[in-house]
Amino acid sequence: MKRALQRLDSAHEKLLRIVSPLEASIYSQRPAQGEWSVAEIVHHLALVEERVIKELEGASRVRRSGSDSFAG
Repeated sequence: MKRALQRLDSAHEKLLRIVSPLEASIYSQRPAQGEWSVAEIVHHLALVEERVIKELEGASRVRRSGSDSFAG
């Protein structure tokens, strides 16, 4: 889990370096009809990340509780 969170931190840093310099009008502008703006993509990434982290935490808890039950 720690390794996955480190990779996410690295991805966050890269994403911030890319989108931070953008003007608000560019950030929210859709490149074409039916395509997502940078803001929408970043929001989607945040939602997906939240879900993945919850799943990883749940899997980690299950693993820990399963190993604890075998410890005797």
